[in-house]
Amino acid sequence: MEKQKDTFPTIPLYETVKQRLLADYGSLSYYTPFPSEREICERYEVSRPTVRTALSLLEAEGWLKRLPRKGAFFLGNRPHVDHQLASAAGFYNDVRLQGRTTTSKVLFQNVEQAGAETAKMLGIEEGEQVFRLERLRYLDGEVYSLANSYLPLVYLPLLIREDFTSCSLYDTLSAQGVIPYEGRQQVTFRPASAYEAMHLEMKAGEPLSVLASRMYTAKEQLIEYAVVKSPAYKTSYEMVVYREGAGAQQGKG
Repeated sequence: MEKQKDTFPTIPLYETVKQRLLADYGSLSYYTPFPSEREICERYEVSRPTVRTALSLLEAEGWLKRLPRKGAFFLGNRPHVDHQLASAAGFYNDVRLQGRTTTSKVLFQNVEQAGAETAKMLGIEEGEQVFRLERLRYLDGEVYSLANSYLPLVYLPLLIREDFTSCSLYDTLSAQGVIPYEGRQQVTFRPASAYEAMHLEMKAGEPLSVLASRMYTAKEQLIEYAVVKSPAYKTSYEMVVYREGAGAQQGKG
């Protein structure tokens, strides 16, 4: 009697194409245009029906969004959800709460004279000395934002010798009894300068999100004026909005 040979299921060609597409294009930034059906056919030497099936699978799994007459867009590598508009926890702690990691490269950590905008935000005279901390922040090992923090000179002894490559500015202040409590923030968008583009690994003129904020203690003591810049496509801001008077009503027994 002839011995029956073992048989193994054959992987469909469209599944192979799908896996190759993820391997070759999985590092694309969020909402980057995906190659056209024609380009994929030519690259992998397969038929258009096979490509269409592979793309349909990718869309069903949440990797792509296809729009009529506009093509497909990659939905992997979603932007970091920044909760700083709704929380005073700070970037470092917000990232950790989301199960991600962050480190910083310190570009400047010293005293300088306040420019007009910094002086206005800190409520001091232009030319007065302030402590400035400039950091290039990394999220899960990739460049994420360029952050400048300006603080009144009274905080200099607490910060001048601190290693901020892997620690939080707000945690450092809190440990000394200066606890961030309330932030007043504004988000704008503008083209990136050559300096910003160089550090953020983008092209000059590409869209940049700019988060400007002032942080206060519970006693209305101004702690910091900060300006954080990041490529617009890398960040999604989340905020919480309450109906006026709702908080007071909820607090009643």
